[in-house]
Parts: sequence; C-alpha cells; structure tokens
Amino acid sequence: MSLLLLLGQIWSIYQGIQSKNWPTAEGVVIQSYVRISPGGDSGDIYEPRISYEYSISGEPYESNSISYKQNPNTTSRGPADDVISKYPKGSRVRVYYDPNNPTNAVLETGLGDGWPYLLLMLFFTTTIGTGIWAYVVWPGLNFDNIRGLFSLQIVRVSMGKCWRFSRISTLR
Repeated sequence: MSLLLLLGQIWSIYQGIQSKNWPTAEGVVIQSYVRISPGGDSGDIYEPRISYEYSISGEPYESNSISYKQNPNTTSRGPADDVISKYPKGSRVRVYYDPNNPTNAVLETGLGDGWPYLLLMLFFTTTIGTGIWAYVVWPGLNFDNIRGLFSLQIVRVSMGKCWRFSRISTLR
C-alpha cells in the first residue's frame, strides 16, 4: 500500500514539474468554499474547494485541482480562507492544462516547499512496510543474512587518512 502511495507522490511531483510548461486557457470559477470535516481530537479540518470551467479548442472542461503543491488542508481556517479568497466564485482565472490530457488542469503550477518531506516520509513508510510484508510472506526467511548484505565493512587505508566503506555479504 505504501509503495502505491510513494509511486503516486512521485507521479504528482513529475506532474508538478511538467505543469510549469503547460499551455494556458481562460477559465471561470464556478465554486469556491471551505469544506469543514471533523478531525477528532485535533479539531476540525479545513479544506479549500475550488471548481472551475475552461474550454480548449471549443471543448468544455471542468476541474477542481488547485495545484500539485502540498495539500492545503489545515486545522486552522485562515490558510484555507487565503486560498479561496484568491479564487472567488465567478472570477476569471488562468488555467494550466496538460496538452496530452486537457482534463488534467491546475490553477497554480510547480511544487510547494513541503514535497521533499512527504517523499522522504513515504520512502521510510515503504521501506518499513516492505520489511513487514517480507516477514509475513516469508516466515522462514533468515533476516540475519539480509542484514549482512547491508552491513558496512570499514577498512583503514594509508596511515589513517583515508577510509573506505564497502558492502559485504554474508549469504551462503
């Protein structure tokens, strides 16, 4: 499951980077509001929701993607209000669309600052999840041998001024 999340995040990063070169079309915001969801002990979750229409070569399209940046959901209403104030209902907007798939469109291109942290978190989650999966699927697997694959051997070379790290294998 976490591997799928990791792949999805990688695709989203790729799309965010590509969106900077997408063509534009004029659009109109048809909905602009903050969705409030119960968040349990942490309080309510506020999510800006924007829907807009645009047309390309006379073909009408509709989207609700704001950007590929980090999700603007928050436990504070202020940031969500900031997003919807930029896109009030009825306003004209510049829509960036994928020329290979015009249904894929955003109002803001590029990536936010938080994507490296999310990608790192998903990487570690994937690694741990894969380890748990391997332990469950292969109960007879000798994890001491696998650990040996990744242990480092440190060799001191040339009067202590140079260190060489190498991977060693203990598999038999």
